[in-house]
Amino acid sequence: MMAAVTDPAAVKHEETVEIECAAPSAELLLVNWLNAVAFEMAARSMVFGAFNVDTDGFQLRATAIGERVSKERHALNVEIKGATLRELAVAEDRPGEWRVQCTVEFARL
Repeated sequence: MMAAVTDPAAVKHEETVEIECAAPSAELLLVNWLNAVAFEMAARSMVFGAFNVDTDGFQLRATAIGERVSKERHALNVEIKGATLRELAVAEDRPGEWRVQCTVEFARL
């Protein structure tokens, strides 16, 4: 999701944002997490280049690491509108190998 917005490798690790969310299932936790990240990006005019994430059941606590948007430094491609329930899946395909997916809507800038 971040790579669709800008190059995460080019994002400076200057500020951290704490994000918490919960849901009744792993699938809805994925959607809530992605929407929480999108909200923080929009509300703070930030881009993130790294995340430290911890889960306990269907509760998630994370630190998003990034910087304020710089039009000169970040080639912003799209704006995240939000994660949806379309094609939503969280599955352990093989022991230790997880597949998480959903459709995320974007708007071109």
